Amino acid sequence: MNGFFFTILLLFIGLNFGCQNGSDGQFMDLHTAIGATKVYDVEKMRAIETIKKTLSAPSSMDLKTEFDICEKLFYAYQTFNYDSAFVYAIKLLHLSKLLKDPSAMSASKMNFASILVYSGMYKEAFDTLRTIEIKDNPRVKTFYYGLMARCYNDLADYDNHAYYSNGYRKKAGLYLDSSLALSTSGTFHYDFSKVYIDFRRGNNAAAYAGLQAIFKGERPLSPHEYAIASSILANVYEQNGQADSAIVYFVKSALADIKSSVKETTSIAKLAGLLFTKGDTKNASLFIKKANDDAAYYGAKQRKIQIGAILPLIESSVINTVEEQKRVLFLSVFLVSFLLLLVLGLMLTVYKQVGKLRIERNKVVEAHEQQQAINAELLTVNGLKDGLNQQLMATNTQLLSANQLKDALNQQLTMSNEQLMEANKIKEAYIGYYFTMDAEIFSKFEKFKTAIDKKLTEGKPLEVRHILKTFDPQKEKEALLQNFDTVFITLFPDFVKEFNSLFKEDTQINLKAGQPLTTELRIFALIRLGIKENEKIAQILGYSVNTIYMYKTKVRNKSWLPNDVFDQKLIDITTLKH
Repeated sequence: MNGFFFTILLLFIGLNFGCQNGSDGQFMDLHTAIGATKVYDVEKMRAIETIKKTLSAPSSMDLKTEFDICEKLFYAYQTFNYDSAFVYAIKLLHLSKLLKDPSAMSASKMNFASILVYSGMYKEAFDTLRTIEIKDNPRVKTFYYGLMARCYNDLADYDNHAYYSNGYRKKAGLYLDSSLALSTSGTFHYDFSKVYIDFRRGNNAAAYAGLQAIFKGERPLSPHEYAIASSILANVYEQNGQADSAIVYFVKSALADIKSSVKETTSIAKLAGLLFTKGDTKNASLFIKKANDDAAYYGAKQRKIQIGAILPLIESSVINTVEEQKRVLFLSVFLVSFLLLLVLGLMLTVYKQVGKLRIERNKVVEAHEQQQAINAELLTVNGLKDGLNQQLMATNTQLLSANQLKDALNQQLTMSNEQLMEANKIKEAYIGYYFTMDAEIFSKFEKFKTAIDKKLTEGKPLEVRHILKTFDPQKEKEALLQNFDTVFITLFPDFVKEFNSLFKEDTQINLKAGQPLTTELRIFALIRLGIKENEKIAQILGYSVNTIYMYKTKVRNKSWLPNDVFDQKLIDITTLKH
């Protein structure tokens, strides 16, 4: 009994702590990379020191060579350490003045502005950008517009106030469009700019397709390019409600950043926030600490503020979890102690009862011997009875199976009959509808043809053109769709009410009396009639396949139902008029 109680205790404790580690497997590589951060940073510093050695005797080299080496050092520090990058940005500005080279001056100013944006010094960045002479240099313009877009986007995220942020994002979009127009097609800057514009404007389908093309491109991506592309793909998945896929790509992005010693990053912080919302406080705490360490090492003000907003929440949750585990462990120890005392009491009671049982056992043995003789006589009779019972049970089993099969077939037949009746009713209604529409269209075209023949016979070709202008295909299409709505609502009078039952009140569609169905309602009306292919629906309604897909996705995302069961649930609850 002692072993049993200890087994229960260990199982209880194991389940309590085991649930904390269930998701660690998918983060194993990231945990390893975080542990090896110092190794990667040492490799980064070794590469930087190699470049610095070429500056050991700057007096013996010309200004252009010194400028090029300082620029390499700036790029090496750009996403690694703000203070060092700032030092070399200032030095580049000084050297460009000595060189009296306009291109070098523009490049130095943009490098200086970029490091100001990374550190959250937006006013200073704008002040610097306004001093750059872009003139007619396409390369300078491309990166100037891109940096202005980055500055406005980061400012919008930092400000996070709709009154101002919407204006900043609008300006960022205009600068992105200008940068893209000047970019060279086929470059990472061009492809990523297109993706980023689609993402910022909510066109997630196009952004996803563009990112897939980037990943599958012929030119291999650098670690930093791979990190930012993975980060955007993770954001696309997150906006589409695919949290698990978003986590996968945030992990990929964070891994690439850590291995290339990029400290100015958002992926690992966003990963921590997403895991926190899913209840994985252990990994969320580890990752947000890494993000905080990177922000402190780099010196990015806005990153410290963003991380500082979520860090206390995660740490508080971790502390609460630890306290809860302590409480559970204390209760477990108390329970085991109580059970041990109970077992000792039971053992004493059992020991006293054993003596009494020995006396009674002898009596039972004698009675048992007498009972065996009686049982031997009954054994033969029971054997015959058992045989009959087995035959009876076999017969009953066969009857039960036959009845179950009959019930199942009857249910299938009833369901098939109901589906056939519904299909016939829909078919009859729409056959009558299309015969009526064909007759109307034929009548219109007969009149149209007669009028044209008459004008041609009278030698008035100019009036033929006037007659042709009276035909409005769009108006005819709208009339056709309104007639479709009328027939459909006649068949399914409660369709809108039943459709709205799948949504919360604030996202339901309310039609006025006589108002035709909306595009969303028409799409799901066609699905209710059995037309489920996006291509057919697009052809009927006159939209593109992507537009139909976006409408369906938008509607499903608003419902309280999971996306994959929405269509079938709608079909099940909508009732045909009897």
